[in-house]
Amino acid sequence: KIIMAASMLLCLLSGPVSATWREVEAPKRHSEVWDAERRNAVTFPSSSYLPGTTPYENRSLYLTEGADKSIPQNYNHCEQGWCTPNLNQHLPQYCGSCWAHAAISSLQDRIKRIRVEQKKDLGPDITLSVQHILNCPLADKEDENSQVGSCWGGTTDGPYALIKHRFSTQKENDFAAGRGLAYSTENPYLACSSDSTEGFCGQIKDTLLKCEPDNIARNCDTFADYGGSCQAIPEYPNAKIDAYGTINTTAQGTDALKVILVIMKIYYNKLTTIN
Repeated sequence: KIIMAASMLLCLLSGPVSATWREVEAPKRHSEVWDAERRNAVTFPSSSYLPGTTPYENRSLYLTEGADKSIPQNYNHCEQGWCTPNLNQHLPQYCGSCWAHAAISSLQDRIKRIRVEQKKDLGPDITLSVQHILNCPLADKEDENSQVGSCWGGTTDGPYALIKHRFSTQKENDFAAGRGLAYSTENPYLACSSDSTEGFCGQIKDTLLKCEPDNIARNCDTFADYGGSCQAIPEYPNAKIDAYGTINTTAQGTDALKVILVIMKIYYNKLTTIN
């Protein structure tokens, strides 16, 4: 109340204020999701399934007569207690990484669901590192065309391909292979990729944005003035996947969409085995 009264008094003392409004042209937005032509130009693997053929899917739960009539009118994933924190992809500077945030958020939500349903390892939410994806965006270290995205955009299936084929698979001469996707506590979000010059990105391009052990998972022990340093964490908490994919509805049209809705309903409401 004191703050409000003081603010009103300042307004009264300052007298009338005039303002001039002018129209400002809205900034042009860069598309953050690659179109089909750009997506088809990259070489990382893609997994596409027809409805009813995806891994870990029990078709008998929904492919029955009248199954689509049981689809609920409303459904909120978060009301089940399965959502992890919201994030802002555009801080501390603009970065078009919605594709990475969407994929990683979905993955960490799935991890939380498993923990809740199995009543196992309950504790603080596991949040995964989007910056790890931006620092090491090649699904194949030796193939520059296997990049899944950057602050200039990417694909929603790219992060899964990267985690599956690089971070979850051991390979010789690749320190990033087989070690999993780091937690955000080991590699916080900087809203930078090596091709971005927004904000302070250009200043850290050659230090914090390269795909090196220090930029995958690290920790600092104390202030540099006291002899401290930051070092890579050789073995770090991580997440891996063994299957991913998209559902292809082009061959089956609206009937396929009905099946997908029922799949979603069953997956969200039935205790299923999900790896």
